[in-house]
Amino acid sequence: MESIGNKDKLLCRILDDARADAAKTAEQAADSVKEIERERDSKIAALIAEHEKKRDQAIAGIMDGNRTAAILASRREDLQSRREVIEKVFESAYQELLKLDDDKRKKLYLSLLKQEALQGDVIVPAKADRQILAQILPAGLTLCDEDAMIDGGFCIRSKGYEKDCSMASVLAQLRMDEETAVAKQLF
Repeated sequence: MESIGNKDKLLCRILDDARADAAKTAEQAADSVKEIERERDSKIAALIAEHEKKRDQAIAGIMDGNRTAAILASRREDLQSRREVIEKVFESAYQELLKLDDDKRKKLYLSLLKQEALQGDVIVPAKADRQILAQILPAGLTLCDEDAMIDGGFCIRSKGYEKDCSMASVLAQLRMDEETAVAKQLF
């Protein structure tokens, strides 16, 4: 029986060694799991930080884009308002041109005729200005029997061209020359 006891002892020792090895392996495995979990948590924290940074950059980009779009829209509206004011100023000026009394019209038309008309040209008046032009027409120019389809002023016909000297054309030229100065005074 003693030999069985030695066998039991041997078996017990083998089992104890196996248990100790298993415990040691389990402890090493637990340490490895903890290390893997630490690495995982570290990588997750790094990914979260990276994505939060990208999110914040995307939000900042969107906000900057919206801010820029709002500034541009505001400037467009301001410019449109200014254009409307300038348009009203020149429309008012046009209406005032059409209301000029006969003496002022005569001076304006004489000045235009001296600057623009050549000997032999035909003057086609606006219906409203036919009588005034008939009174002041310089020698060498002919008054046409037909009326120009304009509010005021006249057109000059020559063999090779026709020149518009209507009130609208005079104001359009004035506008091209003076619009910047008018805008500076208004704004």
